[in-house]
Amino acid sequence: MQGGEDLIARLRSIAQQCGSQARPAAEGLPAGFGQVDDVIVLLQPLQLVSTKEDNGALEAMLQRLAHKNFLTGTQAVGEGGLWAAIVCGCAPRGFGFHAELTENDGATEEAALLEQRRGRALVSARPKAHLPLANFAERGGRFSAEAIGRVTAGDIRVRWMGETLLEAANLELDPSC
Repeated sequence: MQGGEDLIARLRSIAQQCGSQARPAAEGLPAGFGQVDDVIVLLQPLQLVSTKEDNGALEAMLQRLAHKNFLTGTQAVGEGGLWAAIVCGCAPRGFGFHAELTENDGATEEAALLEQRRGRALVSARPKAHLPLANFAERGGRFSAEAIGRVTAGDIRVRWMGETLLEAANLELDPSC
C-alpha cells in the first residue's frame, strides 16, 4: 500500500476521534448499525444537483427505505468520509466490520476511505434485505446502492480493489498487514 503507515496513522486518529458517537443519516432514523452480519450499503447520488436538493432527496429516500422496513441502522457520511462513518456506525455497540471498496468509491485507497462527498449515507440491512433495498433505491434513478461491507463481532478488515489495506482484531487498530 502506498504511504501505508501514514494512512494507517490517519485512520487510527479518525477512529479515536469518533469515540462512541453514531449519527443517524436522517432525522428519526436509528443511529449506528443494527447487528452482527448486517450488510453495510452505501447510498450515493448518481449526479449532484445542489446541496439542498441532494440532502432533501437523500432524506426522502432514507425515509422511504425505513417505511419499507429495509433498514436496521443508518450512519451519516461526513468529515472523515466512509472510514469515519463505518467506524462511528460500529463503535458504539463494540462491533467491527469488513469493508470492500472499489474505484467506484474513490480513485485511490485514500480517496475511497477519507474523501468527503455530499449526498451520501451508509445504511445497514439484514443479509436477505440488502438486494431488495438496493433495487428499491436504484429504481428511482437518483441513487446507487452498493453493498460495501458487513458488520462483524469485532474484527476489522478493509480492502480496496482486492488489496487488503488493514486487518485488526478490533478498533484499537493494531494492523496485521
